[in-house]
Amino acid sequence: MPYKMQWVDEPWLLRVDYIGTISETDAEEVLQKCMEYADQHTVNFLVNLTESNGFSPAVVKTKTGLKLLRHHNVKWWGYVGIKGIFQMGTKIFMRFVPFKAFNSVEEAQTFLEDMVKHQKQQALPVEKGA
Repeated sequence: MPYKMQWVDEPWLLRVDYIGTISETDAEEVLQKCMEYADQHTVNFLVNLTESNGFSPAVVKTKTGLKLLRHHNVKWWGYVGIKGIFQMGTKIFMRFVPFKAFNSVEEAQTFLEDMVKHQKQQALPVEKGA
């Protein structure tokens, strides 16, 4: 399996590490799982591409990916290791959604954990005064 998915802070922050070449099947599997999570709860994604060496051109045509980008429960995307064609593709597809590129997984995780902290505070019910 050329990817690994793990929760950093379930169900708020999910990390996906890609390894090697990303096939259309790999991308669709990940995107389907991410869509299931987004259907249930607010979610942020940390995508680590530092161990990836490219992807199939069919990856950019996945319908699930476009739906996930527009999903109302997806708040932030943090990317690590985008360069070359990844960088160009990311800028094109992510221009209308909150995303940020980082130099390290630690930097991305710290930023996204701060975003999650704010999201959790906003999700708390407001108490009415007596």
